[in-house]
Amino acid sequence: QQTVREDYSPPLVDVIERLAEMATVYKDTAMLARTHGRAAQPTTFGKEMGIVAKRVVEWASKIYGIKLEGKLGGAVGNLSDHYAAYPDINWIRFAEDFVASFGLVPNTSPTQILPYDRAIELFGDIQDVNKVLIGLSQDMWRYISDDWILLKRGGISSVMPQKVNPENFERAEGALQISNNDFDFLGEKLATSRLQRDLSNSLATRMFGNAFGLSILGYRNLSEGLGDSEPDAEQMSVVLRAHPEIVSSMMQTILRRAGLSRPYDTLQELTRGKKV
Repeated sequence: QQTVREDYSPPLVDVIERLAEMATVYKDTAMLARTHGRAAQPTTFGKEMGIVAKRVVEWASKIYGIKLEGKLGGAVGNLSDHYAAYPDINWIRFAEDFVASFGLVPNTSPTQILPYDRAIELFGDIQDVNKVLIGLSQDMWRYISDDWILLKRGGISSVMPQKVNPENFERAEGALQISNNDFDFLGEKLATSRLQRDLSNSLATRMFGNAFGLSILGYRNLSEGLGDSEPDAEQMSVVLRAHPEIVSSMMQTILRRAGLSRPYDTLQELTRGKKV
C-alpha cells in the first residue's frame, strides 16, 4: 500500500491531469473519428482524451480501494503453538487486533503463508489501467503518424534531421506491455502454493518491484509525450472537409424523422465506397 501511495500513484496522477487538461483545452477541436480504421462521424480531440481520463480514474479508484491483508497464524495458520503456551488468551482476537494495528485487513484463515489474493486483485486492476493507456499510446502514435498531432519535442532521428519521433509513446507502450506480462505471471504463480507452503513463489515475489517499476516508467513517458503534443486543428479540419460523406449517418436520421422510406438504403447508394 505504501508503494501504491508513494511511488505508483504520483506518475499515474500526472497522466490523468494531462488528459483532463487536454480534454478541457481541446474540447472543441473537431476531428474525424475512425471506426474499423475508416472515416466515421466527427468527434473532438478533447472528447477522446476525456474518455481515456474517465476510464483511468475509474480503474484507479478500484486500485486505491483495495485493502491488503495481513496474518498472524503460526506454522500452518492454526495458532497451535500460541494456544499451547498461553491457552487462556483469545489468540484469534489478539491476531486480528495486532494485524489491524498496521492498517491491514486480518486474514484469519491462512496457511503458513498469507494468500496473495488481494495482491493478485491489485495486479489485475493495474493491468486494466495499463491496457487503457497502451491503447492511448497506440492512438497517439497513429495521430502523430497522420500529422494530426504536432510534437514540440521527441526522439531525434540519427540520419533524418527533419524528424521528431514519438518515442515517448513507443516507450510507454513497450513498458506497459512488459509490466502487464510480469503481472500476468505473478497472478498465475501466486494464486497457488503447494499444500500448506512451498518456496517456488519466493523468487516470484522479488519481481514485484520490476512490474511496478515498468508501469511507473510507462506513465512517466506517457505524461511527457502528452505534454509535448498539440493537435493540429487546421490539418484535422482539412481531413474532415475531405470526407463530406460522413454526414450521411446524421442525414438518414433526419430523413427517417421526415418520413422518408428506407433512408439508409437511399444514402448507401449515394455514398458507400464513393468519393462524394
